[in-house]
Amino acid sequence: MKTFVVILSILLPVYSFSAPLDEAAKYHKSGWENYNKGKYDQSLASFMKAKTIYEKELGKKDLKTANSYNNVGLVYNSQGKHDKALEYYFKANKIYEKSSKKTYTATNYNNIGVVYYKKGNYEKALEYHFKGLKIREKVLGKGHPVTAESYDNIGLVYERKGEYDKALDYFLKSLKIKKKTLGNGDTKTATTNNNIGLVYYRKGEYDKALEYHLKCVKVYEKNLGKDHPYTAYSYKNIGITYDTMGDYDKALEYHSKSLKSREKALGKDHPDIAQSLNNLGAVYSHKKNYSKSVEYYQKALKIRKKALGEDHPLTAQSYNNLGAIYTQKKDYEKSLEFYNKALTIKKKGLGEDHPDTATSYSNISLVYYRQKKYPKAKEYIQKAISIREKKLGKDHPYTKASNKLLAEIDKALGGFKTPVETK
Repeated sequence: MKTFVVILSILLPVYSFSAPLDEAAKYHKSGWENYNKGKYDQSLASFMKAKTIYEKELGKKDLKTANSYNNVGLVYNSQGKHDKALEYYFKANKIYEKSSKKTYTATNYNNIGVVYYKKGNYEKALEYHFKGLKIREKVLGKGHPVTAESYDNIGLVYERKGEYDKALDYFLKSLKIKKKTLGNGDTKTATTNNNIGLVYYRKGEYDKALEYHLKCVKVYEKNLGKDHPYTAYSYKNIGITYDTMGDYDKALEYHSKSLKSREKALGKDHPDIAQSLNNLGAVYSHKKNYSKSVEYYQKALKIRKKALGEDHPLTAQSYNNLGAIYTQKKDYEKSLEFYNKALTIKKKGLGEDHPDTATSYSNISLVYYRQKKYPKAKEYIQKAISIREKKLGKDHPYTKASNKLLAEIDKALGGFKTPVETK
């Protein structure tokens, strides 16, 4: 799964007493009401009006002004406008770091970390999340639900880096705190259930993944409604899990729900729309409806290149998926073109030994195998196996699949036949 629910911490409402500041407080309240409903354009308009009043009445160094900067950044982040989000978060950060409000500073660090996570800069994301965690553990304590948010966000970054055991450790810390302090029916507890499901999916434990995702969506639908972006994320995760388990009709049902919710909340050019289009393309590919699949993948790629840039991991995902379709269509030169674009981006952004990089090596190997270029096929599948055994373990389905392909390549070469591990 490529895109996940990220916990975004919020700041407490600002109360004012003069006429202009009373007006700003009303805009502030309206901004949060619309934000929590997923109405980001209306939320941004209200927060901007509040910001303008605070700057004029209190100056650009006041904490209330900093809060307004933080809120504007939060909306921009939710809209996928990450550079604008960082611009406002860093404005807020300059004020917070000079104040005595350490929890505000921690919240701002958390939010900056979330943006770097979405931009694919995982080391910077960890840097800011750990800075925020250090403050929260000291000021609030290790058992506080806000501290649990930091554990969740650190877990999300480790998941994206392919360090699944570390991710699960942080998520379980968060879940224990939230169940105790907030209860099972709280939205934030549901978010942690989603994140745990995410890790189990990546570890190949699909029944466990589905169990946690269904726990999550039940709470989201009840607390947030079916059109909220968080509910859409949950639909997406359930759809991906059903797709992997081979239940394609269920997968299409949940991905279509996700797309409908996202278009209503975010508009048609948001990166999350590309994700839903991509996921629908994947299901149609598995159903062998390749023309429909290419249609959805191309739409997703166009949005991602515009919104995220050429070098983003999700742009690589789109290239990878188009490569897979052209492999199925036996257009191998076109397939290699897209797969190599994906590999270049993944090596640059995720590193040589990331599981997603291994996927690109495996895909390229398969194309060479079908072209009967067996030495090249073996070279690439051995790279994939090396990464997968290290990161996923020998018993993971992806590792087994790689070993199976290597055995077929060796057989074709007429050399030693590598033992095939059975599922």
